[in-house]
Amino acid sequence: MKTYTKILLPTLPLICFFLAATIAITYHFSRTALLDLGDAWLSARLNMAMEITREQKKILHDQGLGSIPASIDKAKQDAIARIRNITIGNKGFVFIIDRNGAIIFHPNKYLNDTDLGREKWFSSLTHHGGKKIIDLSGERLLVRFGYFAPWEWYVLAADPTAEVYGSINRMQPYLYGLFILIAIIISLVLMFFTARLARPLKELLLGTQAFGKGNLDTRINIQSDDEFGLLAKEFNRMAFRLQDSLYALKQNEEHFRALIENANDMIWILDQEGVFRYVSPSTFRILGYQPKALIGRCAQDFIHPQEKEELTERFTLRVASLIQTHPTAIRFRHEANYWCILECISKNLMDHPTIKGMVINLRDITKRKQAEQALKLYHQELENRVEERTRDLQTANNALNNEIQIRRQKEKELERASRVKSEFLANVSHEIRTPLNAILGFSELLETMISEKQQASYLSAINTAGKNLSGLINNILNLSKMEAGKLEINRKPVLLKSLFDEIYRLFKIKLKTKNLEFFIKLPENDMGALDLDEMRLRQVIINLVGNALKFTECGTISLKAQIRTSPQNEGRSADLIIQVADTGIGICETQQDKIFEAFEQASVGTSRKFGGTGLGLAICKQLIELMDGKLSVSSKPDQGSIFTIFLPGVKRYHTHSPASAEAKKSAWTSMQFAKDRILIVDDDRDIRFMLREVLKKINLEVIEAADGIQAIEHAKAQKPALIFIDLKMPEITGVETAARLKADRDVAHIPICLMTAGMTLWSKEELESRGFACTITKPIAIDNLMAVLTRFINPAPDASERSAVLSRLDTLDKDSLPDDFLDRLRKDITPHIPPTRQALKISEIQRFAVRLTETGKVFKIEAFKTFGNELFQLCKTFDIEKIQEHLEYFTQTINRLV
Repeated sequence: MKTYTKILLPTLPLICFFLAATIAITYHFSRTALLDLGDAWLSARLNMAMEITREQKKILHDQGLGSIPASIDKAKQDAIARIRNITIGNKGFVFIIDRNGAIIFHPNKYLNDTDLGREKWFSSLTHHGGKKIIDLSGERLLVRFGYFAPWEWYVLAADPTAEVYGSINRMQPYLYGLFILIAIIISLVLMFFTARLARPLKELLLGTQAFGKGNLDTRINIQSDDEFGLLAKEFNRMAFRLQDSLYALKQNEEHFRALIENANDMIWILDQEGVFRYVSPSTFRILGYQPKALIGRCAQDFIHPQEKEELTERFTLRVASLIQTHPTAIRFRHEANYWCILECISKNLMDHPTIKGMVINLRDITKRKQAEQALKLYHQELENRVEERTRDLQTANNALNNEIQIRRQKEKELERASRVKSEFLANVSHEIRTPLNAILGFSELLETMISEKQQASYLSAINTAGKNLSGLINNILNLSKMEAGKLEINRKPVLLKSLFDEIYRLFKIKLKTKNLEFFIKLPENDMGALDLDEMRLRQVIINLVGNALKFTECGTISLKAQIRTSPQNEGRSADLIIQVADTGIGICETQQDKIFEAFEQASVGTSRKFGGTGLGLAICKQLIELMDGKLSVSSKPDQGSIFTIFLPGVKRYHTHSPASAEAKKSAWTSMQFAKDRILIVDDDRDIRFMLREVLKKINLEVIEAADGIQAIEHAKAQKPALIFIDLKMPEITGVETAARLKADRDVAHIPICLMTAGMTLWSKEELESRGFACTITKPIAIDNLMAVLTRFINPAPDASERSAVLSRLDTLDKDSLPDDFLDRLRKDITPHIPPTRQALKISEIQRFAVRLTETGKVFKIEAFKTFGNELFQLCKTFDIEKIQEHLEYFTQTINRLV
């Protein structure tokens, strides 16, 4: 069988097969693609219909009409009216069936109310949706369906299969005709190219046979650019290369001979006795011997006597192939009768059929050896220098180590001094605050009992002097805290207007006394509260206004604020600028940097005339820097000063809910509490006496303990509502006492307030980990005491002020509540109470309110259900103050019940 037939017979049926398979696959995938496209189109329209029903359901829910039948029917009719407008291709449509199989809506109104419940395809519909092909009214439909549970609707998007598959069915005759036409064309083309393929193969065969017979001049003449043409060209090139190789072989032989004879290295061939059989011409240039003069002579005759015996022995071993070759240096006599140093390496070719000798390659290394000797001498000299330098460096290193040890010792001494300073400040502040606490406490207590003006003025002077001393101690302790890096910034929503009004009330009397005008200017673009550390910012502004009041004898003092926003932050944050300006004595330019240093004032005369420690501005500067801000001053002597606080990127709250708690408090003397027990633990009898007198006036029962042991006994026996514990006490400290109380399950729920007169560098987390709910600093201000009491103890009910919802919580009694409800409070309610001492998260509080409402519904506790609903409404109005009040009151109620 010829090549032509061998190619044509298997190829033609195979091509026809693949052509038919390609057309069949094309038809199949076209049909599948149309089905998928129709399904995707139906899914999109079904989603539109489902979204319409969800929107109508959401409107009912938002308007609170979800339980009114008429409203539900109206919503369903609106949904059907909107679904009616959804179109699917030319013949597709959307229709709705209820769960019993009745058609609720169909574009063909005659099919409405038709019962499809007995249809097999209807019984296979699921609530999860899906795709089906159904028969409806004698028409086969491709359907995509979904289930809307609230109204118990099956929503179906349908399109006739005739429309879906119409295009592909019309293509079928054309595909058959195309297959036949392409098969005929391919057969003819294949026969033509097969014939063309066989001709060059025959020519290649004839050329190969001639070349194999030794005719190197044979060439194949094929001019095509296909593989046969390339094969012919490569065949011709091979013939040319073979001819060239034979010529090059002769040239290379002559070339390598010339290289050896003209090389810089010497090449010798010795027989097994060491006699020269070949000497390269370079020997004359290097050693001065003509090659012919050495032929037939023994090489050992020219070697240095000291090396002759060793080299003779090595040569014998090399001839016998007993040792490996390696470069060897030998001394060889020059024709001028001096010794040259040669490096040689040998190759044993004794068994080579043409060479039959030891081939030795030699190179003159005399100059290199001389250079190595000189380098060795230089290296030795360098080592001596390095050794000497190393000794010098060792000496310097020892001196440096001694200096480092001295510095480390000084650092330890500084750390020890800093620790001693901190202990000293803590002890001194404790010793000063303890009597100061009694002075301030009793003076405030006496102010409520004395009406005679002269006695009241004496008390006011005592109180003012005590507060000044307390402020001095606070400044020293704050400076120490900042140096230790323990001062924390606690941000919360703050209203500038409330803060500025409070500062004005604080200095109102002194301003009138000095006949000074005080101006407050708030920003025009103030839209609400700012995220600030109110306590620290108040401390800074009070210090600046106090300084302005101190150094201004006449004129004005102004307190201004400016809010600077940028379009990029979209009102979420802004730069806050606060300025305190006065018309006082001013500060010269050379002293303006000095006043921000601790214990420094503008001059000695200033300190003597106006008093002060020089700590205020240093603390203010560090506080502002802790808030990522900057405090600066602009001033001229006798023209006044302007102190500027710059706080960048302050978060804004677009609500006026946060307000000053102090501004809304009534006087503490008019406040009354329920008859709760308070445990006071302090080894100082005067402090216990002062606190007892204050607490008795507000209807609280006081239990006293002089040490931690008594405190634990009284707590277990009396179960107080709140415990005040001094930090430093005999027997066991306040920290250890708190730890023991928290370890006892019977009293672990009682909140503990730490009273300290020293410098406490603990963070909130560290305080809580030690068992303390809060701290109060001695000397104890009665306003601060009231703040702690109102946080943990319910004030006495007042029908005119307390919310009715909060009052209903008071009706809950632990003994009358079911155990399942109390267990739910412990496990599901108490762990999720939002913390009121941190930034409130409205979304978290809303979820908590829903949890309370659901709990009230389940256990039929109306007070819980009502409280949860009101708390949820407060979250909608973002009434932060009332949210905090409700959460704190709820926490107290839970502590009482659980």
